[in-house]
Amino acid sequence: MDTSPSTANAAPTTQPKTRYPIGQRIRRLRHERGLTQEALAAPEFTKGYVSALERGAVRPSLKAMELLAARLGVPITDFLAPPQQLDNGSDLEAVKEDILFQSNYAKMLIRTGQVDEAMKLIDTIESDTRDYSGKLPPNVKYLIPFLRGRAYLQARSARQARPELEAALAIAEGDQEATARTHNLLGVVFFELDLPQFALEQHLLCLEALRTGAVKDPYFRLMVYRNLASDYWALNDAGHAISMYKEALPILEDLNDMEEQARVFWGMAMAYRMSKDTALAKLYASRALNIYELADNRSEAASTCLNLAEIFMEEQRYEESEQLLERAGRYLTSTGNQALLSYLYRDYADLARRQGTQDKALEYANESVSYARAGYEAARSATDSAAAGGQGVDTPWQDPVRTYVEALQVQALIEEERGNREAADQLFHEALSLLEPAGFEETRYTTNLSYAGVLKARGEFERAMEHFQAAAESRSHSIRRGF
Repeated sequence: MDTSPSTANAAPTTQPKTRYPIGQRIRRLRHERGLTQEALAAPEFTKGYVSALERGAVRPSLKAMELLAARLGVPITDFLAPPQQLDNGSDLEAVKEDILFQSNYAKMLIRTGQVDEAMKLIDTIESDTRDYSGKLPPNVKYLIPFLRGRAYLQARSARQARPELEAALAIAEGDQEATARTHNLLGVVFFELDLPQFALEQHLLCLEALRTGAVKDPYFRLMVYRNLASDYWALNDAGHAISMYKEALPILEDLNDMEEQARVFWGMAMAYRMSKDTALAKLYASRALNIYELADNRSEAASTCLNLAEIFMEEQRYEESEQLLERAGRYLTSTGNQALLSYLYRDYADLARRQGTQDKALEYANESVSYARAGYEAARSATDSAAAGGQGVDTPWQDPVRTYVEALQVQALIEEERGNREAADQLFHEALSLLEPAGFEETRYTTNLSYAGVLKARGEFERAMEHFQAAAESRSHSIRRGF
């Protein structure tokens, strides 16, 4: 008996589907949809990129294929196939376009706090372009370590950002704009590490590129001036801070960007306050506040209210100060910004202390510490999660360690005024211990100086001298190059 399968019942033989090179498929689909190369490409790519793709002179990245598939109305699986040999050699200009497209996408991921996804994409860019690395210009090659540094900075890991940005700087040498952008970000790293003098050096190097016209981007130019003003402000140089903000004002007129204008006005208010010009400080703070309220930017509106409240407090206009604190509190109700809530209750504590209600002052100080501790612990948890491969979070611009230390310091001063020396000592010691691994030299300086003043007032001169010396060492350390 014939046991072989019956040919009559056999499944029909299917011919394998022909898989044309991706460039040919894109050209066919483009023609079917009546699209020109420019219409398919813009605005992310040029006509030249699609031309190189169709003639097999560039391998598109996954992100580029996702974009083109969506634009052609087909699933990306239609384009996925094993890597092919390039038909006509590589088109370097098309390769550069693809790198820049992916880099811009990585920047978007970083800005929105998707740091892990950004890091994966940066690794992909590095892998895909390894064969071209010797041919790419500095302003393209530097992007890989530059973006990694930017991602680490977004994840509040300035120490990890620093070597990446130094590597980017070495690659970017010779390209003025790429070098300026890297110097700017390195300056931010050092500012985050509480080393404002070194931050200033980096940002001054950017200023040279701005004044020679090497960098035209108005937003970048504005950012450099604001960063320089922040550096000078951190170094207690209000005059130079104000000067930098004034140089930024013509750029604001060209941009017509109200939120950027508010940031500059808020910075000018802080600088004028430092210079004891309270009239101008209030003027610019009020201008910033009006803009933030119109834009419904609750966190910045609250921060500006706090700044104004502190000015009125110094003028002993306590009723107006309290009204501004209440206004800030209303803005912060829905934000969940732990740092600003800590600052809010710290200001309430200061107001109560000035009005002679020490018990109320301590109650507010405890609230301030509670919010600061919650922010600090949340930041530590996020850091641990990121180290374990978890999703990073976009933390507020106020550093959680510095916020916590400042809250403890206020609580310590109130306990000292209440005669609770042991509690004050414990709080100062806790604050200083938090600063040990953090590297915040300026904050360590102010905390040691504050504690030294308390000890001197007690008559404990030997201990006071120890903390005066520690403060001096921190100040010296903060202005040295590096660590």
